[in-house]
Amino acid sequence: MFDKQYTLKRIDDGTLDALSKSGFDIRKLVLSDIPADSLQEFLDPGEEYLCDPFLLPDIDAGVDRVLEAAENDELVAVFGDYDCDGICATAVMYDFMSSDLSVRTVRRIPERSEGYGLSCGIIDELYALGVTLIITVDCGISCAGEVAYAHTLGIDVVITDHHDVPENIPGAVAVIDPKREDSEYPNRNLCGCAVAYKFCLAVAYTVGIEGLGKYLPVVMTATIGDVMKLVGENRSLVQLGLRNIKNSCFFGFNALVNETVFRNDPDREITSKDVSYFLVPRINAPGRMGNAALALDLMLAPDVNTAEDRLREMGELNDRRKLLEEEIVKNYRANPGRYERNKRSDPILFVQGDGWPHGITGIIAARILDEMGKPVCVMSRDETFEDADVVKASVRSTDTVKSIVNVFSSCKELCLKFGGHTKALGFSAESRNIPAIIERCVAALNEKDSVMAVPCSEAIYIPSWAITVENAEKLSVLDPTGEGNQPPLFITDGILSVDTRLVGEKSNAIRFEIRLANGEYVNGINFKDLRFANMIKASRACGVVFNMSVNTFKGKKSLSINVVDVVEGNQEAYVLPGEESYPAAVERVSEMLAGAYRFTIPELRFYYRYFAGLGGEFDFAALYGGKLSGSRQSGGLQNGSMQSGSAFSGNFIPSWYKIKYALEIFCQSGYISKGDDGKYTFLPLKGTEKLSDSRVYSEIVNE
Repeated sequence: MFDKQYTLKRIDDGTLDALSKSGFDIRKLVLSDIPADSLQEFLDPGEEYLCDPFLLPDIDAGVDRVLEAAENDELVAVFGDYDCDGICATAVMYDFMSSDLSVRTVRRIPERSEGYGLSCGIIDELYALGVTLIITVDCGISCAGEVAYAHTLGIDVVITDHHDVPENIPGAVAVIDPKREDSEYPNRNLCGCAVAYKFCLAVAYTVGIEGLGKYLPVVMTATIGDVMKLVGENRSLVQLGLRNIKNSCFFGFNALVNETVFRNDPDREITSKDVSYFLVPRINAPGRMGNAALALDLMLAPDVNTAEDRLREMGELNDRRKLLEEEIVKNYRANPGRYERNKRSDPILFVQGDGWPHGITGIIAARILDEMGKPVCVMSRDETFEDADVVKASVRSTDTVKSIVNVFSSCKELCLKFGGHTKALGFSAESRNIPAIIERCVAALNEKDSVMAVPCSEAIYIPSWAITVENAEKLSVLDPTGEGNQPPLFITDGILSVDTRLVGEKSNAIRFEIRLANGEYVNGINFKDLRFANMIKASRACGVVFNMSVNTFKGKKSLSINVVDVVEGNQEAYVLPGEESYPAAVERVSEMLAGAYRFTIPELRFYYRYFAGLGGEFDFAALYGGKLSGSRQSGGLQNGSMQSGSAFSGNFIPSWYKIKYALEIFCQSGYISKGDDGKYTFLPLKGTEKLSDSRVYSEIVNE
């Protein structure tokens, strides 16, 4: 919020023309970029779009080995992971092997303290039980050494995994991973549980077992929990799971759904958002708190009473996790210098809290990121290393960074373990290497190619009169939404005023009351951008960026608005409903956005004069709290522009977005410096300062 620019999503001329002739149709807008030959699959994903499991590599060898184990009455171990995907995958594979295939089966998942993946110690443990076959789920692809060790003990291994394939593929009986180079499977983006489910399907097809649709709600949960892209087959898996949410074969899963999603309204329709908000955190919580087996015990509970007991224990553990998280964040806020390992002015913040559970460092990093607006790395000492001082770290990143993995790639040789995604990663490293890691990451983020000068998102324009329950309902054609298929971002104009107040037991959300030019009011909410609450009060809104959906409670439907951003600018450009066509409105709003997010040279001159008037040194960060240094109030810049007698009066609207990027332009081009304490200082002019030396200038200034 307030640091990103928005442009209107490009709508093809045919769609725009159709809208101008037949009236406004929100479905045409949100579906405009779906290719015609993919539209039917997108609108109605079903079983016919699921891929053939026998296209997975090594699938036949894996099926043969499992059937051999069944015929010879061998003891089989299912080994998984401690996160939601791993728990779900273990539950599906264990239940299929023991119930449908009647194989003697044990299950094992590690705690975070034991580390990720197979270990020789766990293999010894399973060997002592008499296990002769290990089936891995959601792990194993990086365990070549461990698989070789199992072979020396006479234990075969079948790997089902979905992670990236290393150069050294384990010498297992079967290595089933859709990301293998020789894989013919169309979907390389399956989660671990989905790969396990596909393996079970292949076995079931071979021996004539039916009814594996009972696992789809769990596969759906894992797909959402592991943030897989909800396109193609994954979209079908999630849609089928949502449709059959009440038909799972697991007592514990059913109890979890009823306790969280359907507790107050048994007849409500469950969405992918409900799954990510209610189910996934509960399944993840035990693993974060050092008792991952509890989540698996819930899933595999033999009856309703046992399931309710396990669910109650999980609820208590989740409550403890929340309290611990709040305590850590509170302690950090009270004394950040105690925990921060580098300068706050750096483009990434490293924080260390020894004794912080590794299972929640990612959550803590995300919380601090929301407050700081920059990538955050949270570290805690790894007590499993008795002979070395080692830390484990979780990193969370922002939209401005193109890939946090690329940023940390220069540090790989300094890490004991390393891996992640575009916006999140984890690593382990000896404490003595942390200063070098910090130095390299700061340098990488200062490189132009690592960070976007000005982040930008696309939004779809809709008139304010189109913000209705009926139109929000029509957006259900996009479900399920999530990674790779995010809910559409809308923008509207005609904003007369935006009033805000903090709500919630802990004042952890901003509630908006938006007054529209047509006389109506729209209420909205924002849970992420509390640090901008004071800025919003001082802003002059000409548009609002938002998502919208429908809340249904006991049959009554209401509109739900999630406010993503506020666009500041001239409100007078709004045209009353009925006075222009939709294509004309799109053109007008495009111009409005260009004015809101692009500078002119006279505007930059005005900002420079204003900053100069604050004195040689000024604390701009104090604006966020409502004051500048001295007696100037947060509205001073707006008032200054109106009282300056310049040509800007009535047309030039100083915005928080432009204030931020004007300062960045001046810092990048050598006019102003920013100290570690957050204070800005005017530098002596050398005659070599060039605005064009600023990347921000080149992207958003019209010369």
